[in-house]
Amino acid sequence: MNLEQQNVVVRKLPKFRVNLNPRLVAILASLLLFSLTIFFIEPITEWYLDRFYLKPGVIETMGLNPKFETFQGSLLQRKALKDPALFPLYGSSEMSMIFDYHPGKVFAGRPTGFQPYLVGKGGTQTIIQALNLAALGDDLKGKKVAVFVTPQWYSPLGIQQSTFGGNFSPLHAYEIMLDSKLSASVKQRIAFRILQFPDAVKDYPLLKALLVANASSNREAKLQRKLYYFPAKIELSALQINDLSKSIYYLKKLPKKISQATNQASSSRLNKGIDWTDLRSKAIEEASEVTSKNRFGMLDSFYFEHIEPKLEERKGSDKKAKLFPSPEYEDLQILLDILGEKNAKPIVVIIPMNGPWYDYTEFPRSERTQCYELLANIVRSHGFALADLSSHEYDKYYLRDPWHLAWEGWVDVDQALDEFYHNN
Repeated sequence: MNLEQQNVVVRKLPKFRVNLNPRLVAILASLLLFSLTIFFIEPITEWYLDRFYLKPGVIETMGLNPKFETFQGSLLQRKALKDPALFPLYGSSEMSMIFDYHPGKVFAGRPTGFQPYLVGKGGTQTIIQALNLAALGDDLKGKKVAVFVTPQWYSPLGIQQSTFGGNFSPLHAYEIMLDSKLSASVKQRIAFRILQFPDAVKDYPLLKALLVANASSNREAKLQRKLYYFPAKIELSALQINDLSKSIYYLKKLPKKISQATNQASSSRLNKGIDWTDLRSKAIEEASEVTSKNRFGMLDSFYFEHIEPKLEERKGSDKKAKLFPSPEYEDLQILLDILGEKNAKPIVVIIPMNGPWYDYTEFPRSERTQCYELLANIVRSHGFALADLSSHEYDKYYLRDPWHLAWEGWVDVDQALDEFYHNN
């Protein structure tokens, strides 16, 4: 066949045209854009926050002026983890009681090269800390964090339903359950624990179904996890946008002068170092003046307001108190397993109880001792750093009340944190 004949054949071939409906194209484009948004909402929110709101000093300022509502989000915590000069501290009410000698005071302005980023409020017990940290995923890799443990949490009932509900974050739960790099066994234990607090998830039926599916390991549950994946991603995206909105709200409320002062303090104190002997002497001197009027070593003003009015009725009131068994021990195992899987570098701080006070209430000393020993052994079994302060139960100037560190107690913690931060 010559060239002319070939051209004739080609001209006779039928022409195929694809007539796309403009409405169908628009729908497909919208679905594609929606899907991309769902799967990339996290970096989008981080970029938006960086671009428009995170001026120098803002995250540092936020870390020393914590807003409790932001603890149920992840965005600001992720930003703190990415700053090598910030050292996240996870605890409970001691994180919000920022008196002299507290890490938030001592390390403000980075005198030894870092500044704390405080996370915690009353009621953020072990399982809440575990959920908070697990939600941060790979951002924890290689990051040093401190976790504070309070023995009084370790009661037979563990964290109360209302306390858990008041601190629970559905955002964190979704981030954990959809984390493909977190082991199925850890997810299973977390899901099972959350489901023990039904009121916390009653308004999130899809989350509850996802938790039920993750709490089981059978074939049907595996199929359910796949079916729930996309709708769960949609709900997670909505919660992440809400996290961005809340973060912006609280960042806007920070006075500009505070951020500027933080920057100036950082410039003036950076790497100046701390005279620990001098700081300890000042702490002891101050404590001796404000604890001299009660026999329990507490802050006098606290004692006269909260203890003395009911002193007689509190005598022997803890005679039947127990710290075993408690679900909190398994919660601590979960928390440390998470940190291990994420290759984080934690130091765990065990806070002592007030020996003189709990002897007065007749809280069994054997229970306290066994609790301290078990907590320390759990941490050591994971190979993590430990600041065990339990031997200071009877030290003067250590606790401001039955539960919270003060004066020399905080100085010991400060030194331990500083040493841990600067050494491998």
